[in-house]
Order: sequence, then C-alpha cells, then structure tokens
Amino acid sequence: MDFINDLRKELETYFARVMPKTKLCKLYNKIPLELANQVGVQRVNLVETTDLLERFLNYDNRNIRCIKRNVKRSKELENNLTCDEFKQYSSVVDEIEDSLRNGKCVNHRISKQVVRGDTNDKMLNGWRIYHFHLGEKRPNKKYCERTGALLMVYIPRNEDTAYMVDIMPQHNNDGCAFANTDYLTIIEKNWPELLGEYVMKVDDEISSNLTIDSRVDLQRKNIIAGVNVNGKTIMPPGIGYALDGSSISIRIKASKLCEKVIECQKQYECSKCETDAVHLKLNDNDWCFEILDGESVIARIPY
Repeated sequence: MDFINDLRKELETYFARVMPKTKLCKLYNKIPLELANQVGVQRVNLVETTDLLERFLNYDNRNIRCIKRNVKRSKELENNLTCDEFKQYSSVVDEIEDSLRNGKCVNHRISKQVVRGDTNDKMLNGWRIYHFHLGEKRPNKKYCERTGALLMVYIPRNEDTAYMVDIMPQHNNDGCAFANTDYLTIIEKNWPELLGEYVMKVDDEISSNLTIDSRVDLQRKNIIAGVNVNGKTIMPPGIGYALDGSSISIRIKASKLCEKVIECQKQYECSKCETDAVHLKLNDNDWCFEILDGESVIARIPY
C-alpha cells in the first residue's frame, strides 16, 4: 500500500491523456540527484507528487466545472450590452449564461494557455475573475474563435453562483487590461457582500495610490497588492500568487490533500483491510480521489 505513489501514477496518467503534447518534467520541480540521495526516495516522491498535484489542481481551477449555477449580471454589463460597441455580443453572453445555469461546458471559451499546464492566470489567482472569449464555435475545434473583447465573470471559491461583471474591450494582450481594478469596483458596487471578508481594517495608502502601470509591474514581478475599491482597501479575493506566479490557495490545497492521503493510508494500514488490495485512484468525473479495496470504493477524498 502506497497511496502517494498511487497518486503520482494517477496524475501522470491523467496529464498524458489531457495534455499529450506537454512534457511531464515541465509540470513539477525535479529534485537534483545529490539532494535526493540526502533526503531519501520517499521524501522526494512526496515533494514531487505534491508539485504534480498542485499543477493538477491549477488545471482544474482554470477549467470551469460543469455544474448548474445561479447566474447574476451587473448593471454595468446590462448597460454595455445595449451600446453599439458590445451589443453584437449580447446573444453570446445569453448563451454563456444559459450554459452556466444548466451545467453545460463553457471551457471552449477560456484561455488556450490552460492546455500547457505550466502557465498561471494571475487575474484568476488574484481576483477569482475568469475571462471568456466571445467568438463563434468552430466545428471539430476545442476552442471557439478568439476575440479581443472578453466577458469577465467572478466565481467565488466553493460557490455555485457566477457573477457576470462586465465586458473587457479589445485587450490586445495588454497587461493593463488584466490589472484593471474597475472589475472589483463593479463587484463591490453590485454585490457588496461578496468582498466584505477581504476588506482590510487598516487603510493601505500605498495600494490606494498605485497607478495601473505600477500594478502591471507588480503583477509581472508576482507581487501582491491590495486594491482601493469604493474607498475600502480590499485584499485579493483569490488570495493571490506566490513568487513564481502560482496560486497560493492552490498550493495550500495541494499540501493539505497530500496530508489527507497520507492520513488515509495510515488509517487503512491499521485496519483489517487486505493492504495489498487497497489503492488510490483518481475519479475526475466526480472530482475526487477514491480509496478502493479491490474494486470496491471504501472512501472518497474530494478535491
């Protein structure tokens, strides 16, 4: 019985299936042989598996799960869909809303960067804001036509409500477009209860006085900053990102999941199960890792 080894094999198989063009070595930090000899094989396997799990959870986080959701629109979005610049996207926004409400897949509208596996979405990691492309669906293609204008949608962690915030104009891959704090201002204005837990009790004058160019520079350097929203200083509702740009909340989640896997192994080692038959398996359809005794599921660890 070795659940960490099972976990690693399951993740490697998963990535080979969903990212056949991505080299596995890009998805985790390989520990140098000299250091590996010092800390031992078991410790190395745990560290590398945790890295791989973090990338798996990052991929899961960047894709939007196909579950039925409540959907709300901001007044700003409603107004913009009536103006000449954006009214052409009204029917596409309606289609996205219908898909979110009915648990249909919308991942053909997200960034293509997701399939690389080794990239980070800092707007998502920082602010929990997804961006949707608004082009036509393409037959036999995984993604829709890319558009300069993007629909910005806020989906809080562990919630089944999606908040349609606004449409970003032609972004031209400009960093300023993805560091625009107006989207958080719209969220706070339309649904003030969503950001309440992230309000700092002490005003942060530095964050309040940051220019958009300064924010872009900080974002490129993977430095987190608060945001002045309607006179309040808000910390990133997505928790933020580490110095390598990866999500802090995902990193914490990966570490806790590995701890849970080890805890489960210890539990079953002390039980009366036939330990040779007990193993861990990924069930990505139900978003969990299953503990099986032979073919029978005896426990589930949701992710």
